[in-house]
Amino acid sequence: MRVSIAAVIGLFSITNLSVSGLSLNHIFRSTRQGTALGYANERMPHLEKSLVGQIVNNRYRLSNEIQVASPKCEIYEAFHLDDVTRKHPVIVKMSYATEAIDLEHRNFMAVSDNISRDKRDLFVQIYDKVKPSHGTLGKSAIVMEKGEDNLRFIIGRNGAYRGESLRKGMETVIKTVNVLHELDMVWTETKAENFVVQKNGSIKAIDLESLTGNRDFLKMYTAEAVPPEFPVSEINKCLPPMRVEKSFDMWGLGMTLLEMATGKPFFADGLTDLEYIKSRLGNHRLLAKEIDTKLLSVDPKARSVIKKCLAIDPRKRSSCRELLQDSYFMARSPGNQQGQAGSPSSNFGAPESRRRPETHSRQQRSTVSQDTNTVAHSTLKKILEQSIREHGANSTFQERLKTVLQSINIVGFQQPKLANAMLRILDRMR
Repeated sequence: MRVSIAAVIGLFSITNLSVSGLSLNHIFRSTRQGTALGYANERMPHLEKSLVGQIVNNRYRLSNEIQVASPKCEIYEAFHLDDVTRKHPVIVKMSYATEAIDLEHRNFMAVSDNISRDKRDLFVQIYDKVKPSHGTLGKSAIVMEKGEDNLRFIIGRNGAYRGESLRKGMETVIKTVNVLHELDMVWTETKAENFVVQKNGSIKAIDLESLTGNRDFLKMYTAEAVPPEFPVSEINKCLPPMRVEKSFDMWGLGMTLLEMATGKPFFADGLTDLEYIKSRLGNHRLLAKEIDTKLLSVDPKARSVIKKCLAIDPRKRSSCRELLQDSYFMARSPGNQQGQAGSPSSNFGAPESRRRPETHSRQQRSTVSQDTNTVAHSTLKKILEQSIREHGANSTFQERLKTVLQSINIVGFQQPKLANAMLRILDRMR
């Protein structure tokens, strides 16, 4: 049995969130809006020192701290030390929550390693990972491609998308979610703030920390992006033990498209007010009416696409593939085709391993293997090969590894005991 990348992401999550939303080892913390659940920083509740001027990984100098609403992390603009003209800035996302950073990096790699190069352009490039050190004050970080700003900020500054810009923008955002769905993943925090706009106007996804497998348990959510079937009374109180399907983030996708088309978030009148959001989500009749009202001024064909995402009944929401086949996207001149999020931005400052993804060895970049489509299988196989080289064949340990590898091919990750055994082996070998 071939195992999906979504199953791998679920297996290698930083804590077992699928057992119960109430048995987490991490404390939940809300964002400034009070609408997002994330991994709190138990050691450091607030920033005590700016790292501007610091060099990380002996490659990047932090040049400017960017103010963000979330208390979960710090965002710095940085330049590669070889970039003496400072024309190619990168972003360094830094946090004490090492496990959350590791999870996000792992999710990005799992996605990137299993899609074609043109589809990678729908997501920001990840250039590097920074381990905690004295120079970072014990914080971990991801170094990534820099955009002009997040989609919500751009919309707030420039207004709603119109005409061909709206059509191209909507198509790009839908394609992004479709890529994740093709990998059998659900992005439970699909929202305008989790897309960035490049200087050339292309739109790319960021912040994949909330990815989970289709029909797996919910791991993270944002109030403004949850669908009406979500237990509204539980918002910002706990993590409900509910399984999510692709219809879950189709709702978040619809809310993102609505924001692009109208120029305002759906909950613009109370984005920071949880009770306001709960009152709207809890009244399905009023919710459907309000969606219709907010979309009245939108192009009829675009409106139709958006409403297909925002059906109150999750069973009636269209899939991304169905949306992309809508006449709104099909009826366009050949000269206006846009198969991806935009032309690839400069990857100056990216390590060699990230500059040539089409030729770089996947074994060096990640333990994800396209041949087996499973992180664990690839990792255990390497451990087995190394053990044979160093100690010869036929050891008891090697026989156990062979048994686990054979079991994976037969039953995949559907057996919890097998998954737990694999994790224990990996933990011992790290």
